[in-house]
Amino acid sequence: MNFDADGVPDSLDNAPETYNPEQVDTDGDMYGNICDADLDNDGQVFYSDYAIFGQAWNNYNPDADFDSDGQVFYSDYAIFGGRWNETAPYY
Repeated sequence: MNFDADGVPDSLDNAPETYNPEQVDTDGDMYGNICDADLDNDGQVFYSDYAIFGQAWNNYNPDADFDSDGQVFYSDYAIFGGRWNETAPYY
C-alpha cells in the first residue's frame, strides 16, 4: 500500500500520509522533514519549536527546511504553521 502515492510503501515511508519521495529526515527521528515541525523533538509542535524556527529563518538549518529546498523561508513557515500544536506521530 502507498497511501500518498510517492513510490515508497507505507510500511517504509517516514511520512505515509504526505507525499515525500526523497524521504528526508535530517534529525533522524523517523519522521520525514516534510511533516515534522517538532524541532526540539519533545513530542509537540509548540512555542519552543517556534523559537528554533525563528532562529533558522532565512538561514540554512536542515531540520527547519521542511520542503528541502536549501533555505528556511515562507514555504517552510506555511508547513510549520500547518503543524502547530500537533503531537507525534507526524504523518
